[in-house]
Amino acid sequence: MSAKRKSFLDEKKILLFGLGQLKGGVSTANFLVSQNIKSLAITDRKNRKELSPSLRMLTSKNKIRLLLGEHREDWLKEAEIIVFNPAISIENKWVTLARRCKKVIENDFTLFLRIIESLGKEYIGITGTKGKTTVSLWTSYLLGKRKSVLGGNIPESPFFDALKISKSNSQIFVLEISSFHLEYYKKGYKAPKIVVITNIFEDHLDRHKNMKKYLEIKSRIFLNQNKRDYLILNNDNLYTKDLLKRKPKSRIYYFSLYRLPINRNGIF
Repeated sequence: MSAKRKSFLDEKKILLFGLGQLKGGVSTANFLVSQNIKSLAITDRKNRKELSPSLRMLTSKNKIRLLLGEHREDWLKEAEIIVFNPAISIENKWVTLARRCKKVIENDFTLFLRIIESLGKEYIGITGTKGKTTVSLWTSYLLGKRKSVLGGNIPESPFFDALKISKSNSQIFVLEISSFHLEYYKKGYKAPKIVVITNIFEDHLDRHKNMKKYLEIKSRIFLNQNKRDYLILNNDNLYTKDLLKRKPKSRIYYFSLYRLPINRNGIF
């Protein structure tokens, strides 16, 4: 009998910072509690009544400590790994404190990448300001259920629900990825085999402050790609030239409503 695969989660004290009212936090919590961890604690500023739909969906509640209606420093300091809800900006004071305390910091996307890398699975990363849900749905549909699993920033199939659905190594994950997820993505994380950036427009500037920062965060999706990977860009979008200035290492293809220049590969 082969030895059980070792996980970086093994015997770790984990704090899920923000359960949230969408399905993603619940999916992450239920995955974590199913692993060989030492403990799982969940903290959220919302109260039990506000979170009641999410709390009802938690499995193994007896294995989870809950702190609702507030956050506390001692809970953060007790944890070894802190998984922040993507609604929590990386500039948030609690993330800053976690970094100062030298905690391992993840969100559901980066945690998911650690897991699928250990399983040897690949993914297609789809982002953009508009159209990413539509492109993700159609990509998964055209690949078919035998070859792909849809997940990510999709309420019906958050990251760890997609992991549960996945049955074989031949299936590739088709992931819708938001800028909130990409805030936590950095060098060292698993790269998408294929990246699609649908377009970039001014959006989420209440969180990202300005377009320069927003573009920098969006472009992280191809940060770890290499020359064997693919990047698909919108030739008609004003901000594509800003993405190209970041010198992606992957093979680049374009899509357009108009005839492409002769030196650009792609479809129109």
